[in-house]
This record gives sequence, C-alpha cells and structure tokens, in this order.
Amino acid sequence: MTSGEDASEVDPEPTDASNSQAPVTAPATNPDTEDERGRPSLLAGRSSQPLGEREVRAVAETFAGLDYTVPIRYDSDGRTSFRIELDEFDIRTGIVVYGRDIYPGTGLVDPNSALGMQAAAAHEISHYYRWRDRTELPELDFEHLDEALTSLDAAIRFSQLPPHHVRQLILDAIQRIQLHYQSVRNAE
Repeated sequence: MTSGEDASEVDPEPTDASNSQAPVTAPATNPDTEDERGRPSLLAGRSSQPLGEREVRAVAETFAGLDYTVPIRYDSDGRTSFRIELDEFDIRTGIVVYGRDIYPGTGLVDPNSALGMQAAAAHEISHYYRWRDRTELPELDFEHLDEALTSLDAAIRFSQLPPHHVRQLILDAIQRIQLHYQSVRNAE
C-alpha cells in the first residue's frame, strides 16, 4: 500500500501468505476492543518505524516460509497480534495481524524487545495453533503465562529457526513467567 492510499480502500479480507500477491492491509482498528485474544502479544520496546513495501513483503514471506496455511494481514497502524474475527458467515476465525512492531526494538536488556522478526512471526503462528487446538489460556489473569507457553511452543514447533531465534523465544518465555510471578505478588 502506498502512503497516499486510504486503508479503507483496501480489501479487508485476509490473505494466506502462500499466494504471491502483496499482503492485504487491515483497516486501522484497536485490537484491544475487538476480542480478549486481539490484544497485542509483543511488549513495549519493539520497533515503531514504519515498514516499507519491501519489509512488508519480507515479513509476509517469512510467515509463508514458516507456515503458509495460517492467515495473515498487515496493518500499518496496528500492533502485531493474533486476533479472532468473525467472517462473513459469523464463524470465528483466527488471523495473525502484523504491524511495525514485528521487528525488534533497540532494547538490549528486554528479551521481548530484542525478539527477532522470524522469532516474533513464529510466536504469532503458535498463537494461532494454540487457539485452534484449544490449548491457550484465554483468561487475562494468565496472559503472561499464555505468552510464555506460546513462545515455548514456537521454539519447539519451529526448531528449524536459527538457534539464536530459538534462544530468544526461550528468553521471552522466561521473562513472561517472571512478569506473571510479579503480577501475582503485586495482587497479594
């Protein structure tokens, strides 16, 4: 999508990454208001730089290389998340929506902000499968544990990733478990 196009003019239907067409751009929405699973799964500190056409395509190709069957959509103004949406037949369907935060930020201390694009894509695809297989923890009280389990699932499911990306996913899981522990302690 060029910078002069309005997002509302773009076909909102998701595309699976297996076709060679450019990824479909999502209309600007707030995923936090759509569904409890539409919340962003990547923490603050990720990239906020706009993606160029080449980067958008590279991300779509990364998703396709990992698993071309998972529906994806690019949202230039949104945050990366796994979402549950209703299709035209009112059937709940899972989709990964990615934004500029699919790329890592500049934080070196925070494992999540340093999570590489391939690892972040694997993490989001794992959200799709955990939702489909009903192994996710949908309650907000367990959000960090669900994110930890998703990163561990991605590390196992996509063990073909370079070892550095697998380690990043494991470090992200450790951080999420620590965040869960802190939230439990703070609630006492």
